[in-house]
Amino acid sequence: MDPNADTEWNDILREKGILPERPPSPTEMLEEALQQSIQEVHDRRLEGLDIDELDDLEDDEDEEIIALYKAQRMAEMRSLQARSNHGTVTPIQKVDFVREVTEASKGENNWVICYLYKDYLPACKLLAPLLSLVARRYPFLKLTSIQSDMCIPNYPDRNTPTLLFYGNGDMRKQLVAWTAKKVEEVEVLFEQVGCLTLEQIRSARRAEGVDAEDEEAERELGEEKGRGIRKSVRTTVPDESDDDWD
Repeated sequence: MDPNADTEWNDILREKGILPERPPSPTEMLEEALQQSIQEVHDRRLEGLDIDELDDLEDDEDEEIIALYKAQRMAEMRSLQARSNHGTVTPIQKVDFVREVTEASKGENNWVICYLYKDYLPACKLLAPLLSLVARRYPFLKLTSIQSDMCIPNYPDRNTPTLLFYGNGDMRKQLVAWTAKKVEEVEVLFEQVGCLTLEQIRSARRAEGVDAEDEEAERELGEEKGRGIRKSVRTTVPDESDDDWD
């Protein structure tokens, strides 16, 4: 008798515990995994869509599901608006760094970006107004600025401008000698670091009258995203206990 045979007698023996349960066939396991993957993709098909994109799908999707996702998006937007209390690049002093940057970044999605600069450097003259525009466009982000040698004594000009990204109380990313010529480059950088989402970028552009579906705007966004983030260089991060803070 073949204990693995699919027979009525073997089923009876398995029910009585005489034979062990028949292991699932590889084909059944693959089919189940495939169906599960398809279902997961289907369940997530609406994730990441903004309000206007959800409106466009109302004729094709279940109204109750669309309403649920729209309610989630509205709740997310209200949450961002509640935290939208910045809107400018705030100058800080070295004694303020821990409070205004490290401590302020604690908590979920409390991003703080610190901009180290020198006024006379051409790269800083290019980047400063772009950061001011980003601060106005995304007031839920906290952007601060400090002269580089005030933040880190003897900080070389060749490393400036520098951007320090803080989240959850820790520095998450640093970019040295990084600059940009267009605000789109800054937005894509922030999206790659994780402090902005593509949905937030598109919503902000739409609010300023830039059609998110505009082919040229989408092409530029894709091109900037493809360029990636310039390699960063490790630097010393200021600390209130540092003897150089004089």
